[in-house]
Amino acid sequence: MRKYWEFFKIDFWQALQYRSASLGKIFFYGIILYVFSKLWEVTGKTENLGLSPNTLVWYLALTELLVLSYPYLHTEIDEDVRSGNLAYSLLRPASYLWSRYFRGFGSVLARFFILLVGGLIFPLLFGGGWPENPLGLLLFFPLAFASLSVGIIFHISVGICSFWIQDSNPIYWVWQKLMFILGGLILPFEIYPEWLKTIAWYSPFPYLLNMPVMASLEGDIQKALSCLLAMAAWFVVGSMLATILFLFARRSLVLNGG
Repeated sequence: MRKYWEFFKIDFWQALQYRSASLGKIFFYGIILYVFSKLWEVTGKTENLGLSPNTLVWYLALTELLVLSYPYLHTEIDEDVRSGNLAYSLLRPASYLWSRYFRGFGSVLARFFILLVGGLIFPLLFGGGWPENPLGLLLFFPLAFASLSVGIIFHISVGICSFWIQDSNPIYWVWQKLMFILGGLILPFEIYPEWLKTIAWYSPFPYLLNMPVMASLEGDIQKALSCLLAMAAWFVVGSMLATILFLFARRSLVLNGG
């Protein structure tokens, strides 16, 4: 386990070094929240969404914080496949699959903590203050770490697909768009039509964005615990999927002579 901790630390500290990229993301983050806060000052009053503009700003701030924290892990796996580095990594005592997981988790946590500064300041500036249940934000941290953990394992599964299609970007784009829609990136599920909510709850996406954020904003401990249990189940599913895909990929690599 110690070797995986070292993988985690290496990518965590490396991600902290990219200050210019981090500043660019924070600036982009602020622009998104500013634009939507102005939009919701109108729609929150005229469309009767059932949620205050302040709540909507905090909702988007937290969902965007999660989404922007992800590294492009699938492209790193693509490069390992194309360069042949993956074949060499199979000779190492550490599992390629889990070393990639811990490296990805280190990177995603570094980005999360950098963006967290904007994630707390921007909603205060553009939303008009703290959410209705400010102490509920304490729930966000364990829920966010669990969400990012599940997301990383599915991102690895996407990257492994490059064994067969050479470039996993098309699959990543589909995954990303489904996450935006079924995860409720911009608007909470409370205003979704029933048929779309029904479809979404059969996927991991609501548990990665909507449910952890709403549980935090509402300060609902029971909902937070339910979300953690669901994410634990999806982590097992994602781990099994990544393991099966990797076993087939490794078998293909061996049969083709590396």
